[in-house]
Amino acid sequence: MKEFVTDTHALLWHLFKNERLSPKAANIFNQADNNEVRIDIPNIVLVEIVYLIEKFRIPSESINNLIKLLETKPINYQLVQIELSTIRAMESISRQLNERYAR
Repeated sequence: MKEFVTDTHALLWHLFKNERLSPKAANIFNQADNNEVRIDIPNIVLVEIVYLIEKFRIPSESINNLIKLLETKPINYQLVQIELSTIRAMESISRQLNERYAR
């Protein structure tokens, strides 16, 4: 089964059917909903969602929607721990490269 990793925004846009989610990303989330692929959710995403709720940036039911998704689709949506090797790898990524792709 193919695996993908999501970030906070993409996951929230999927949960709330927001049009800002790109067609390609929407297709991947739909595949996960149909048991075709797996989406890994870094545990920091839950922390960020709680933070956004506390700051009144997103509805309070957001965390419950995510928990429900994790409970009903445990094979297709899985929480994953961020490994130390990932943090080390992030240090080696050129920030100039990131800025170029952010535009």
